[in-house]
Amino acid sequence: YGTGVTMSPDGTLAIFTSDEGVVTALDSASGTFMWQVTPSTDSGAAFCNSGITTSESANFFVVGISNGVEDDTDTTCTVYSVTFDGTATAFPALTGQCSGTPVISNDDSYIFLTHNSGTTGIFSVLDVASQSLYYNETNDVQPFSPPGIYHKPSEGYYPGGEGNTNDIVIWAHTPAPGESGVSIGNTFAFQFPIGFFAGFNTDGLTVIELNTDTNWQAVAAPKITNNGYSMYFSSSRSSFRGWSGAPLDVTDRFNRDGTSVGFSRGSPPSQPSFASLALSSSTSTPMIYGGTASNEFVALDYEMNTAWEFATSFTIEAEARVSPGDDVVYFVEKNGVFHAVDALTGTSIFSDVTFNAPVSANFALTESGRTIIAVDQAGNAVALQVAEVATDAPVTRAPVPPTEAPITMTPTVAPITSAPTTNAPVTSAPVDANATEAPADMPSPVTAAPVTLSPVAVTTPAPVVAATTPAPVAATTPAPVAATTPAPTPAPVEDTAAPIATSTTTSAPTSDGAKSGFLAAGVTAFLVASVMLM
Repeated sequence: YGTGVTMSPDGTLAIFTSDEGVVTALDSASGTFMWQVTPSTDSGAAFCNSGITTSESANFFVVGISNGVEDDTDTTCTVYSVTFDGTATAFPALTGQCSGTPVISNDDSYIFLTHNSGTTGIFSVLDVASQSLYYNETNDVQPFSPPGIYHKPSEGYYPGGEGNTNDIVIWAHTPAPGESGVSIGNTFAFQFPIGFFAGFNTDGLTVIELNTDTNWQAVAAPKITNNGYSMYFSSSRSSFRGWSGAPLDVTDRFNRDGTSVGFSRGSPPSQPSFASLALSSSTSTPMIYGGTASNEFVALDYEMNTAWEFATSFTIEAEARVSPGDDVVYFVEKNGVFHAVDALTGTSIFSDVTFNAPVSANFALTESGRTIIAVDQAGNAVALQVAEVATDAPVTRAPVPPTEAPITMTPTVAPITSAPTTNAPVTSAPVDANATEAPADMPSPVTAAPVTLSPVAVTTPAPVVAATTPAPVAATTPAPVAATTPAPTPAPVEDTAAPIATSTTTSAPTSDGAKSGFLAAGVTAFLVASVMLM
């Protein structure tokens, strides 16, 4: 099933990852199949819990794919670099399974990732030019969460990081396979040292322990903002944790505990909130949005004060998305119920759109804010028009000829079973005893050109959970597509039906609580494309 959707930098492609490691690109406006990349595995089995990260140059993206059986100690992790025409290159296989999505340095020279083998966490740096392992370090105490990155911070916001403007990568401990409770929790950072250059002696590199022996862990990457002075984690026991700092302010540095806000707990009670938090566009005072480990979605201000809470029927395991104007936030429950709410008040704009299968993968919102593109656990790729906005002229790509897809990716180097710098010291950042405790670029827009598909109601097939699924969206369009109709292999969407009528997407009156330019209750979102991914 699908594990994530990301837009290409020019907005023409929607790129999907799947739990089997297959990467598929569709035309974002029509759903036409463009290309597909399939991993080559030694064991014949692959799995993936990674999304993709696009390089700053917009020339390539990276994805992490594991070879073997999940949670098996013999698993290996391979990072693939893929260009936007579907050409893939494999880096050396690494010990353990990939943890979330790799991230890329500001100059596109290095890839940073975490990967885990049993209770051992490993942090690695890959050299893009040589396609080789540059540095790694292990932690035998506990596995690692996915990493977050901030490019060119004002400084490393921890003791010893002063004046260091190199990219900062931060992650935490994560629960070990089968673990209940919170046994140990540390947070970590990595920065190349001041004066770093290509070919720098790796003996001078080290992972910094920011906060030791905390009482929380994480399963998702942190969000870092505000020139590297603010950070937000979803964490253990259904909580969010934040640091909101400023230059010369030592009271909220990342080596301190931060401010924690707890919500109704999930199952088990120690379960961390599932997804990374979504932030509004303000870098210094963002609003923070996310699903807890229980059945609720919440909003907080940048100082971690709860603004509103929204009760749901199921957990929310995908990261939310915020509209370009910061006025609407979108999220989806695991059972497939999709919501749009007023970002300021939490008032529902619509919640009567339901996918045909559960949804736990991150979805994409186009830069214009017009379209949501998502994938469910049955492999259905779905585009929903959620707003009436002006867009640019169409941009098109030619599909890759059938002879070029799928592309098989084969690792170029045998698995690395031991880290060259495994015994490198871990440096703990000291806490200032005199201090006192304080009380993302989005891609180009999808075109608004008429989509030559017959619109169908999203909710016609049976809901995932009939007792809790909202009522279907009414439709006056041709007969709904049955759940069994998608093709078993990706194929171009037929271009035979009439364009979607403009009358189906009227603007919502602001007096009804919906935002101007967003779709009215009763019209809500329309399925403009649906393709089965394999």
